[in-house]
Amino acid sequence: MTSPNFYKELVSFKNFEDFSNASHYRVLPDSWYIAVADIKNSTAAIAAGKYRAVNAIGVATIVAVHNKCDGYELPYIFAGDGASIAFPYNLLQAVKEALVSAQGLAKNEFSLELMIGIVPVSSVLKQGYQISVAKFQASEDYCQAMFSGGGLDYAERLVKQQARQGTSDANFVIDEQSMLQTNCFDGFECRWNRIKSPHEEVIALLVKVRAEHDANVVYSELNEAISRTYGDDNNHHPLREDALRLTLSLQRLYLEGHIKSAHQKWFIRFLHLCKLLCISLFGRLLMASGITAFGCDWSKYKKRLMLNTDFKKYDDVLRMVISGTKSQRLALLKALQSLHEQRKIYYGLSVSDASIITCFITDYGQDHIHFLDLDKGGYALAAKALKEQMQSNN
Repeated sequence: MTSPNFYKELVSFKNFEDFSNASHYRVLPDSWYIAVADIKNSTAAIAAGKYRAVNAIGVATIVAVHNKCDGYELPYIFAGDGASIAFPYNLLQAVKEALVSAQGLAKNEFSLELMIGIVPVSSVLKQGYQISVAKFQASEDYCQAMFSGGGLDYAERLVKQQARQGTSDANFVIDEQSMLQTNCFDGFECRWNRIKSPHEEVIALLVKVRAEHDANVVYSELNEAISRTYGDDNNHHPLREDALRLTLSLQRLYLEGHIKSAHQKWFIRFLHLCKLLCISLFGRLLMASGITAFGCDWSKYKKRLMLNTDFKKYDDVLRMVISGTKSQRLALLKALQSLHEQRKIYYGLSVSDASIITCFITDYGQDHIHFLDLDKGGYALAAKALKEQMQSNN
């Protein structure tokens, strides 16, 4: 499959535990590209209290690319402080415009530096890496992309390295501010209160199998340890319907308001914020009444939201958000450390008492995706711990 519809035509699999099964993956066509977006110094930004903005910019990048490439189903991964997206050659200009717009949004509205770049898959293959893609059917309405082969990580490293060094010898880093647009974030939403853990705490977990081991075997061991410690998805899912509540706080709606009304005059921003407050209140009433309106059965919306949430995913690194108790976390850490000491894995973990969700809504009835992270920067902090462990090479 080398057509622009390569990903759309992939056959999906339904059991998440099969994420490391190579039979589900297909090699990305060498005519495709990888778009990379990553917040520079995200750890410092999170420490400064900008964790929601860091999270939102990653999601807004995905939203912008989707909107500029309307009609195409593209594989992507959300990493908490950025995103990577694969796309065909005919969408190159549209994706550039989307990335530049997300970069401008980050800088002008939130004083964040978003590193952006595009790497041809052919360049990745020439270096001996591969990018394979699978499609996980997370729910009836929602498919998640999975990546393997090491090529995605290599593309990300290329862009980050060139952006930090201020060089674009291979033209991977984008620097074309003339393409800045402000109207490509339709569908971005950030209207839910922070979601307290159904148990004592919630963790963001990242695990990478070392290259010398069979990923399928090692991840099977890890899945057994997680199931033994936390139970199945119903026990450790970080969301519960009764904990999901739309916010009526202008402070929490500020983030979406700034993204939706970027570069507008102050009174336009204020009016948009008031509009969001009214919409949020109306949404509460719709969900409480359980009626069907605007093409959506609101009695089932929260349940669909939970099903359409990316609380576990894979891109050569297993990424999970898990709810549980402190004692469960300590038991899992013991299992992780054992696998690490056997030189089978690297891992990173962060802890909070609550999660946050950032949303991309095309249709409230069916087409809505919800990106999950920990409050105060879960994935980004876990990634820092993972990176430090890999650099120590212990």
